[in-house]
Amino acid sequence: MVSNITYMDQLISLTKMVSQANPWDDEQILYEQVDDFLLECFKVISHGVFTNGVNAKGRPCRNRIRSVWNKDMMSSVVSFDTLYAMVKKVLKKKKCLNKIHRIRIGELYFCLFYYGMQDDQMVWGYIVNVEKIQAENKIFDFLHTYLKNSFSCALEIKKIKSQCALAFIDDITGFYNHRKLLEDIKLLIDKNKRIGECFCLLFIDIDHFKDVNDNFGHLVGTKLLLDMSKRISTMVRDHDLLYRYGGDEFVVILTNTKYIDVKEIATRILYGVKNKKFKLSVDNEYPLSISIGISRFPEDSSSSKEIICLADRMMYAAKKQGRGKVCLVGEKC
Repeated sequence: MVSNITYMDQLISLTKMVSQANPWDDEQILYEQVDDFLLECFKVISHGVFTNGVNAKGRPCRNRIRSVWNKDMMSSVVSFDTLYAMVKKVLKKKKCLNKIHRIRIGELYFCLFYYGMQDDQMVWGYIVNVEKIQAENKIFDFLHTYLKNSFSCALEIKKIKSQCALAFIDDITGFYNHRKLLEDIKLLIDKNKRIGECFCLLFIDIDHFKDVNDNFGHLVGTKLLLDMSKRISTMVRDHDLLYRYGGDEFVVILTNTKYIDVKEIATRILYGVKNKKFKLSVDNEYPLSISIGISRFPEDSSSSKEIICLADRMMYAAKKQGRGKVCLVGEKC
């Protein structure tokens, strides 16, 4: 049992965390806040979060336990068999989800608590230590209530954001759409004004794509657009931004990139498309090529409209030079 002074200090710390916490953007933020609080106030090893599925009889499935938070710790300190044993033990009890459970397994001491449901999975959190975790039940009750409520709110916000995001997604390629492009360029320009970070815009057009629609129909054309988007996405970096501008036109935004690297990336995309045969059917393939125009901010342009128009102009310059080329401002194709 902790002293009254320590108890009050911990309760004040928890109240402060609850009043200041803002985990609405991501559950990960919630987990980080709880982790910091537990380490500071209880000096525990850490805490983890995991999910498990249940069968038709409400029993946990050993092969459906997944780590969500603190995977490294889970692999080195806590095994899936341990987590399974705890969940199985708790679910046997009545009204087991409304309180924190203190469990000892081997030489480790756990406090297991229930967050809620996500994607038909039960989400659990646990605190683990090599010694018995000393804290008043009132503190843990307060913590448990906060965790469940915050997790529930975070999921609702996540659903709302997911639904809003659909307004910015192209339904054919899965890339961002023209509306999202304009918003992102505005944000990047504001960022440039704050910290001076530059960015480059690649404007990509499929050569002779009208011939595909005219000769094979729009269904085939739609399939090739999807295949093209997949091909482009494999040749850019994880943090690059991809958009379908409209029709057979795509845009790639490269942030914090040197000009020489931009040309290298654009050339890689160019030849990655050129060297691939796109399937019209199981036994029928079709070659495609693209033309790419590049402009920079702020070196070549001073507004969102200007950077798009300039990259578009460079793309048409590439087409005039014979198609299948990369054109940059101030350089020959």
